[in-house]
Amino acid sequence: RLLVNRGVRHADPVDGSSVVLYDNQTRSQLQTDQQFPSISSQKADMVVNPDRSVDIYFGPKAPRGAPRNWIQKCSGKGWNVMRQPLSTYAGA
Repeated sequence: RLLVNRGVRHADPVDGSSVVLYDNQTRSQLQTDQQFPSISSQKADMVVNPDRSVDIYFGPKAPRGAPRNWIQKCSGKGWNVMRQPLSTYAGA
């Protein structure tokens, strides 16, 4: 589980953020049954906590009660996460 906290400067997880899984061997997006191994704040049905943080779950199967904030990974395969802000910071 990854908690994307609203307190991170430059990117509010609800207003503009993306998390993508990458394969350690190929350095490309992880190949799974999901069309894209990612979740984005642009996803209309993403579950947002009351404090505007977002819990993101990783695993071969979606956890009970949280399938909308789940990214599928392959058992026994190495992977890494990249989190990207999707909006610019006005003070930069």
